[in-house]
Amino acid sequence: MKKDTIKQHNPHAWFFAYVNNLEGYNKEFAKVIRSGIILEYTDGLTDSLSDLYKSHPAKYIQMKRALVAESFNDLDASRKRLIAVLFSFLSWKGTKPSMKYVKAIAANAAQVDHFNNIPLKKLKSLYRIFGEKKNKEANEWVNQVLSNITLDEETIDNQRGGTTD
Repeated sequence: MKKDTIKQHNPHAWFFAYVNNLEGYNKEFAKVIRSGIILEYTDGLTDSLSDLYKSHPAKYIQMKRALVAESFNDLDASRKRLIAVLFSFLSWKGTKPSMKYVKAIAANAAQVDHFNNIPLKKLKSLYRIFGEKKNKEANEWVNQVLSNITLDEETIDNQRGGTTD
C-alpha cells in the first residue's frame, strides 16, 4: 500500500509571500532581503527566521503582526487606487460603470477569478497601465481641442483681414 504524503504546513509562508510582493523585489537578493527584514525587527538579535521563531517567539509574533498589517494596508490602498483609476478611465470613455463592472474589468485584466485575488504587484501594474492610458488619451484630446482653438482663431483672424495686436 502506498503511503499518503501529508503536506507540512510552513509557519513562515506568510513571510515569504510578503517578501515576494515587495516593491522592487529581486529573486537574486531574496536571502539578503529576508535577513535584513529579520535583523531590523529583532534589533540585530538574529537574521534567521527559524531562529527567531524558536528563540524569540514574542519578537516573531510582533514582526508577523506588523508585516501582515503593512501588507494588508498596501493591498487595500492599491485596490482603492485601481478602482479609482478604472472609474475615472471608464467615465472618460463615456460609460457610467458600477463597482461590480469595475472589479470585473480589473480581475479580467489580471487574469484572476476575483478582484481580491489580484496580487499587489499586479494591482500596481494595472494602476499604471490604466492611468497612463487615460493620461495619453486625455493629452490627445487636449491637443485636439487646442488645435481646434488655434484653427478657429486663425480662421477668425483671416476673416478680419489679419491680427489686431
